[in-house]
Amino acid sequence: MKLLKSSLILVSVSMASWVYPMEKVIEEAEISWGVSERQGDRKTMEDAHIHEKVLIGDQQGDYFGIFDGHGGVQAARYAARNAVSFFVEKVKISEENQNDMCELIKCACIDSYKQLDEAICNSYCWEGTTALSVILMGHDLYVAWAGDSRALVVDNKGALKKVTVDHRPHNEKERIPEKYLLEQKETGKLRIGNRQGSVSFSRSLGDRDVKKLFPNVILAVPEFFHVPVEQDDVIVLACDGLWDVLSQDDVIKFFDEHRELSRDELHKKFPTKQHNKNKKACEEGREGPVKDGEPNELTLLARGLRDLAYERKSSDNISVMIIKVPE
Repeated sequence: MKLLKSSLILVSVSMASWVYPMEKVIEEAEISWGVSERQGDRKTMEDAHIHEKVLIGDQQGDYFGIFDGHGGVQAARYAARNAVSFFVEKVKISEENQNDMCELIKCACIDSYKQLDEAICNSYCWEGTTALSVILMGHDLYVAWAGDSRALVVDNKGALKKVTVDHRPHNEKERIPEKYLLEQKETGKLRIGNRQGSVSFSRSLGDRDVKKLFPNVILAVPEFFHVPVEQDDVIVLACDGLWDVLSQDDVIKFFDEHRELSRDELHKKFPTKQHNKNKKACEEGREGPVKDGEPNELTLLARGLRDLAYERKSSDNISVMIIKVPE
């Protein structure tokens, strides 16, 4: 356990490794979560994830994040390494905002995303990454995101409570100049582009060269929301490798079918698969260490969703993180 101090905030750090391969579960300070990743049919693994304990004022919470890199893994890794420390630096507690946790966290998320974006763009790295951050403070959930990684909140009765909206051109066409909107003939989907190239996302961290091509169009500014949560609500974070082939209704149905199963039953249904190095493109799901050598229910559910996406022909990296709200 490592302690970071600033004049405004004390942060207790318990970082989940972002290095692939990784399947990890941690049960700490009355919160349980699990994560499962799969390289899929891509030549490299470009996803990263993070978990750190944070203390804002006198309130303890947890910061979770998923970063889906494109063009390479460096931007996602940089974001995962620095997201929480930049967030900590940007938390500014004053007499005016000390009783407004939502505004405090919102401003820190916006400012830290800006700092991450500038750091990546000003480095040698031309790559980019989506960013999805979830801060759980007791029974208050704060979510910030830039890109098409998605967070889904399912209540303890199995109903959808809240979901992020992907930052893709068709969802933000009102703010994007028409001259940059291109419609794909094959799919009818919109892209941001011109004769020099096109992209399928409308917000990201990094992507220096793309942002020069389309000034003030590809944004690093996150959207943000706060939603109250209750004991046993479930939060799912995943990159588009999952959401491209599974709808939010598919994920809710998955939980309906599996939430009552025991750990042993889940383990039988979603057994550990050993990676076969002779297979191209990591067709087998690679898995790493877990606490006490055994995954808990949340890791097994994340594994099940991950492999369901792969079975449905997801060709992307697939990362799934599941968090259960404690008492």
